[in-house]
Amino acid sequence: MLHLFTDCVNWLKPGKKIIDVTLVKENNEENKERKEETLLFNTVYLTGKRINQYSREDIIPIYVLKGAKADINKRIKDEADRKINRH
Repeated sequence: MLHLFTDCVNWLKPGKKIIDVTLVKENNEENKERKEETLLFNTVYLTGKRINQYSREDIIPIYVLKGAKADINKRIKDEADRKINRH
């Protein structure tokens, strides 16, 4: 499942097809191989980590997902709607 921060939802432009995604995750996440995302995108790789010993999450991995294999707009919209409705 692609996860969005609720405050980023308004950055999405309705009707614009999303092909590439930057994915920012928590370091303690179990899916470090990005298995689900590799099914949805042509290329998935760890581009870097934000490291700050004073942050709530001291290490945050940042992934690049390039070349969506299918239309992911609906998945992203559904995830955004779920997060908005929870708040």
